[in-house]
Amino acid sequence: MSGQITPADVPLFYSRLAQATVEVQRKKEKESRDTGDRLELTDWKSERPHMTLDFSYSRDTFDMIPTSTLEHVPHTSQEHVVVQELLKVFVGGESEFMNVQSVGQISKKWDLYVSPTIDQLNFGFVMKCLPMAANYSTIAKFVEDSARLSCGRVNQALGDSMDRQLAEYLLFIESLEIKNRQKLLHLHEVWYHIQKSFSTMKLLSDISKEVTDKKARGGCTLSLLNDHLLKMLAPVAMEIEICRSITAHSAIPYMESVKQWIFNGMIYDPFDEFMIVENPKWKKKDYMEGYWEKMYQLRHHLVPNFLEDVKFYILNSGKYLNVIRECVKSEKEMNLAPIENLPYTEEKTFYDVILRAYKHSSKSLLDYMMNEFSLMDRITTAKKYFLLQQGDFVVQLLDTCHEELDKNINDINPSRLATLVEMAIRSGSSKGETDTEQFTSCLKPMDLGSQVRKILVECIPSRTKEDQDSSVLSESSEFLTGYESFMLSMTCEWPVSLVFNSKVQSVYQMLFRHLFYCKYIERLLSSAWTRGKELKSEKGPKMGMHTKGIALCNRMTFFLQNMEYYMMEEAIEPAWAEFTEVVKNCESVDDLMKCHWNFQEKCTQDCLLTNLDLLSDFRGILTLCKDFGSSWLIKDIEDVQKISILEEKFNENLIVFLTKITHLSECDSTGKLLNLFYRQNYNHYYDSILQNADAEALMDSLKLQSY
Repeated sequence: MSGQITPADVPLFYSRLAQATVEVQRKKEKESRDTGDRLELTDWKSERPHMTLDFSYSRDTFDMIPTSTLEHVPHTSQEHVVVQELLKVFVGGESEFMNVQSVGQISKKWDLYVSPTIDQLNFGFVMKCLPMAANYSTIAKFVEDSARLSCGRVNQALGDSMDRQLAEYLLFIESLEIKNRQKLLHLHEVWYHIQKSFSTMKLLSDISKEVTDKKARGGCTLSLLNDHLLKMLAPVAMEIEICRSITAHSAIPYMESVKQWIFNGMIYDPFDEFMIVENPKWKKKDYMEGYWEKMYQLRHHLVPNFLEDVKFYILNSGKYLNVIRECVKSEKEMNLAPIENLPYTEEKTFYDVILRAYKHSSKSLLDYMMNEFSLMDRITTAKKYFLLQQGDFVVQLLDTCHEELDKNINDINPSRLATLVEMAIRSGSSKGETDTEQFTSCLKPMDLGSQVRKILVECIPSRTKEDQDSSVLSESSEFLTGYESFMLSMTCEWPVSLVFNSKVQSVYQMLFRHLFYCKYIERLLSSAWTRGKELKSEKGPKMGMHTKGIALCNRMTFFLQNMEYYMMEEAIEPAWAEFTEVVKNCESVDDLMKCHWNFQEKCTQDCLLTNLDLLSDFRGILTLCKDFGSSWLIKDIEDVQKISILEEKFNENLIVFLTKITHLSECDSTGKLLNLFYRQNYNHYYDSILQNADAEALMDSLKLQSY
């Protein structure tokens, strides 16, 4: 611009600056929209600016302060003109004497400009009424913006509901305009008539601002609406009814998606706003580990707060139906529940519908798995083999596979071992059962202590880190034998693999290794006792060695058999009996999986596997038993002195083990550990040893003298 700026140019500068500010803000808002805006075919608001319900800012000039004047209009006629212009502004029309301007597309702060030539009395009424126009502009903009496809169905429904309220508002303004044309309307009457509409428009405007500012959509929008409804006071009955109406109307598309999910197991979410999402990474055909937990996931930020208490029921209802759908050949075999209406109500009556759908789908899946896949029989079979409840299988396994399992892990032929294990399973009393074909052999190149620590960390998070790291239990994996690394594995088809997932199988395998190694040591001690009986008739120096060795062998066998009896009969069997009773009341697969996991936890804890320090002492005693059983009368144990040294070590380890058991029994409400102590200390056999050892605190705590 050439030349000097004159006072007459100042209004023009103000006008251009205001227009530039609005255009920059619109550009920023357009760039910050969601990527879903690309669904829109055209930006019709910029191409057809006069089609909007809101104020149109398409003028070439934009005057912040109206330049038109009423100085020459008599005061008696001025009120009629002001009312006429005010009614225009109420519906987003342009006025020569009034301007309503916001910074941004939707803003909490509005700038209201009124011509200073208006009479002061009329000026006061106008300033009190103009916020109605600001609220109208906020609502109109929200209604038009929510029509975009990218806003989602909930915001579209909310915009539609507000549009209906605007239609009633426009009819009300039209009635005022008719009255004003008859010159029967004064400014104070306008202020009186708009009071009810003023509060309604303020409510809708506040909702529009909050939804826009927080960029809410889907369940988040419904949470905001529900919060508004809960915060409203009872006296404003009309506002409560309006808020309840727009909340119920906005929830219709969302509740339709919920209904599709809980009754059909289908996700209908065309605009990515539903609380449940299907993870494409976990393909249904693969059924990879974690499918049950990760295939369908909750998006907590999209869960409406009125569904917060039942969100997991909603999630599991559809998950159960999808599992059945993937197993049956046609939809007719699914036995779907009859579809019920699911409207939003402030009293949350829809809870009953959701719970009925959940119970039906969960019960259907549980019955399907129990009947079609004999799930309980498979769990029983797993108990037989993993927990060594099939006695003849243990004997066959030790007899058939001894030659291979006695080798170093690197020297074992896996295919030969698998064949031998299969022969042991088939030659048992359960050879006719089809479930036994699912068991295969495998070798774990990791000592039991390391596996236990790993499982405690991954599967039993209640264990503290200090407990996990406190044990010194460790064996070199390079020198592991087949007996120390052998375990069974179970292959399961879908959906049985939901119950026998990798976590469950890992715990079963840990228990199997623990129990099977005890059976192996017992077999060694039995062989040593047989060899010792053959020298019973010997006289001379060998007679003393025989007597000493037989006594130690009997004590070791007594200790091991009592430990096996405790783990089998006092730990596993009571837990199994409790499990079978609880399973009868299970109503869903999740309940069954939880009961099954509780059964495993009890077995693991009662078999001393959760206490790594105690397990380390027990494995130390087993090592002494192994050294004696595999060496006596074969290798280097050929005199009484070596047997005495081994016996001394056995006594020391046993006393430490019994002492720790007693301390732990003080926190054991079941009394199982104390029973184990008295079983090992039968007839107070170790009382003298305990007294000679540094176990005074032990004797005081047990009060053995009273027994």
